[in-house]
Amino acid sequence: MTEPLDITVQGTPNPNAAKITLNRVEAAQGTTYRDAASADAAKALRRLLPLATVDDEKKEPPPVGIVFILDRSDSMHRERKWEAAAKTTASAYYDLNPTSTVGLLVFSDFSDWKVKPTLVKDVPDFPKIVAAIQLTGGTNMFPAVKEAFDALAPLDTRKKHIVLLSDGVSLSRIRESRKMLKEMADAKV
Repeated sequence: MTEPLDITVQGTPNPNAAKITLNRVEAAQGTTYRDAASADAAKALRRLLPLATVDDEKKEPPPVGIVFILDRSDSMHRERKWEAAAKTTASAYYDLNPTSTVGLLVFSDFSDWKVKPTLVKDVPDFPKIVAAIQLTGGTNMFPAVKEAFDALAPLDTRKKHIVLLSDGVSLSRIRESRKMLKEMADAKV
């Protein structure tokens, strides 16, 4: 019997990932090593070595449905709030699976779809669309939340998310929207 291969990874943030023990497995196809430690340890090893594993091939995130709702009211001009909201939204887009569905809904006094829910791969100019949004008006968020929920409801995706970025108190009140919020929670959005 052969000894396991022990590898110590320096500088890992998780101390449990600092040591990896790989057990040698003899198979008809040749010798392989299997991780006998945590998933964190395997990730640390993959970061250091140019390896691909079966697990790597399975890691593509499943498609999700996501609608970003951005407050474009005048108050977003203050304290660079709009800049933060726009950058956050544009950068989140790059982390989405190309087969996920993305939507962009803006609101002030009224809501307006900038990108109706569509596949990420079909909206390559999404960050430019975000950057082109002009700020104006008041803050009436709950009608926009309802619109986003209604748009996500029929989608066949593993997960559905609404990301709401606003700085204000809405003209429509949470008290008036409790039924909708309960429906969203029940639908796991």
